[in-house]
Amino acid sequence: MPRRSVLAGVEKDMTMEVNASESGVGSSRPRNEDAPLLRGSRDYIDDISLPDMVYMRVLRSPLASGLLEPMDLAVVRELRGVVVAADAASDPELRVVVPAPQVPGAVIAPKGTPTLARDRVRFVGEPVAVIVAESRSIAEDAADLAYPVVQPQDGVYTLDDAVAARVLVHVDVRDNVLARWRSETGDVARALASSTWVVDAEFALPRLVAAPMEPRGCIATVDSHTGAVTLYASSQDPHRPKQQLVTTLGLDPSLVRVVVPAVGGAFGSKGAIAPEYVLAVLLAKRLGRPVKWIEDRSENFVGAYQGRGMRARVAMGFDSDARLQALTADIQADLGAYLYQSTPVPAITAATLMGSVYDLATARVEMTGFATNRVPTGPYRGAGRPEAAYFVERTLDVAAQELGVDPIELRRRNLIDATQFPYRTVTGLTYDSGRYQAALDQLLERLGPAPSHGATQPDGRLAGRGCALYIERAAPGGWESATAILQEDGLIVLRSGASDHGQGHATSLAQIMVSTLGVAFEQVRVEQGDSDFGDGVGTFGSRSMALGGEAARLVAVELRERITQLGAALLEAAPEDVLFDGGRLFVRGSAEHGVALEQLTSLARRHELLGPSELVTVATRSSIDGPVFPYGAYGADVEIDTETGVVKVARIVALDDAGTIINPLLAEGQVLGSTLQGVASALFEEVVVDEDGQPLTTSLMTYLVPSAVEAAYSVESSFLVTPTPMTMLGAKGIGESGTIGALSAVTNAVADALRSLGVREIPDPPFTPQRIWITIDRSQRESLQQR
Repeated sequence: MPRRSVLAGVEKDMTMEVNASESGVGSSRPRNEDAPLLRGSRDYIDDISLPDMVYMRVLRSPLASGLLEPMDLAVVRELRGVVVAADAASDPELRVVVPAPQVPGAVIAPKGTPTLARDRVRFVGEPVAVIVAESRSIAEDAADLAYPVVQPQDGVYTLDDAVAARVLVHVDVRDNVLARWRSETGDVARALASSTWVVDAEFALPRLVAAPMEPRGCIATVDSHTGAVTLYASSQDPHRPKQQLVTTLGLDPSLVRVVVPAVGGAFGSKGAIAPEYVLAVLLAKRLGRPVKWIEDRSENFVGAYQGRGMRARVAMGFDSDARLQALTADIQADLGAYLYQSTPVPAITAATLMGSVYDLATARVEMTGFATNRVPTGPYRGAGRPEAAYFVERTLDVAAQELGVDPIELRRRNLIDATQFPYRTVTGLTYDSGRYQAALDQLLERLGPAPSHGATQPDGRLAGRGCALYIERAAPGGWESATAILQEDGLIVLRSGASDHGQGHATSLAQIMVSTLGVAFEQVRVEQGDSDFGDGVGTFGSRSMALGGEAARLVAVELRERITQLGAALLEAAPEDVLFDGGRLFVRGSAEHGVALEQLTSLARRHELLGPSELVTVATRSSIDGPVFPYGAYGADVEIDTETGVVKVARIVALDDAGTIINPLLAEGQVLGSTLQGVASALFEEVVVDEDGQPLTTSLMTYLVPSAVEAAYSVESSFLVTPTPMTMLGAKGIGESGTIGALSAVTNAVADALRSLGVREIPDPPFTPQRIWITIDRSQRESLQQR
């Protein structure tokens, strides 16, 4: 992916005092994690093998809606090597329900996710039976001997089906509504009635598959004597699966441990506990043997929760100066057949962010989440932020055309000013800090002169440019944990509640420790991914540096104080006279006499300042009153081949403000990766089902994940730094930015190019060649008819 980096221009306006270091906060240090991953020396879940382990295979529904007959599994049970073969009818104890979430301010139906279907199925891929065998191959062979018998029934496969409610997914949910959220501020009807212009628009985004390199998987063990449960899981963190496992099975939290090994990506899809993980624990408890389950790619496409799947009708009222007076938004979300703990989160997040970066006093926003006969949805990178940005930014571009105002000027007139922070939005959020005008100005400067509207390239392709601004709600879950341990050899171990699955946390968190303690990078080791390390919340919602990083800073400060106190006692000096620099303690003015970190523990024990086997250990939590709000401005240049309908992204300019940047190199990497996912949402990716709810995109042959060829556009990434005042570190989060900004910018660029052909109704993403060609052809035929 060609790119021009402007990392040298990162502003160093940080609230945290840092020690000058080539490896500390603000330095572009390569990831420490890469070498062992490239050497293959890290264990993923399928690399782990435990003594006496058995293998689980899940049988899944072939239909989206129907009555499930009890399965005849006698032949399967007789197969040599089969340990268990059961469905919910023959073994009801294996059917438990992971409870639906409780979301403050929302109305949620109690339709949690079952481990096994009973009596009826509600989506293709729903687990209906389970086989456990001595080897994976035996489990696979046994599965070929068992086939669910389902009597088909009418289903709910689209949002239109769900709204009509002629068929119900759950007979006791009479309107197919699983979740509702609503907010209203001001007299919306009056504000719209008094507006000079009112612009209405409707938009939709399809479902997407996260498609991580490593599908889901777990190993469950249960100690037959103590009942202690250990779950090794491919997950985004150990803490949420532990909490959900405890809640679902009524376990003693002190007897549950979740361990997360190396993880081959998640993109949001490994946050909530999978019902298959719960099933593995139930079987491990029964058998007294470790139970391993590894999902294959086909299962991942139909059985893992999917993202997006929303549509919205938006109305904006403007006064005679094109200033925004009021907004209404009716958002409808396809939530699928059941509710994971995180299923309602993206739709509610989208609703709360409909004010975006614009100064608005009056709004009504409603979100309705519907049940369908499809696999449940959940967070996918961005998790509601891309949807909100898309609905708002597309509406603004439509408004600019109808009002005859330049799209950039329309945005500029309505931005929240830097003097207005903290800013209370119409949906009840409080933005912490921002310089939206500066971000827009810098974006335009980097973009340079715009191509002529609808300009034609030498080879006949149309050119278009689009811009978009976004706001992101980051660092949910208000706290994170950290523990620091000074080992006997002077190595400092940081145990963080945040968990890495590709982001580079170990490097970034170590840099925070280095800056705070003034030690060498090599003196810090970061450990993550084990619930026995202490409590925590986990990795999601761009929270790891904002909360996990702040926890690392706090624990480093406390460790420094503790080390200084011990040094003062050993050096017989007042703590304020003891300096700690470069891993060494000494008294002010006597640098030649001191104590090195590797000596501190043994000396402290000798002087009975520590117990015989005690290590210097401190633990703490970060805590903030609410989320923080990264934001950014994105621009995209595209070209359209009118003969084929192929859309090519030529260039993306990304300007992001994530507060304090811990590691500019890794931050830029996050922008590049997330930008490609935003482009993929705009041009390629879409989950498609037929009229019977059968998925048609069930492999990487039919679901278009972009390759390096599709990434051959230039990216110019730069950062504005406005630290959040809510922490001393000042970091906000960068992991989802490009997914949010690129989608809307590319979409607006495509619309810009097509308008030169007289196309007024722009299709929704993805902009496949077929969809664009049909749009152009229809517009040309209509134009001819009008003549």
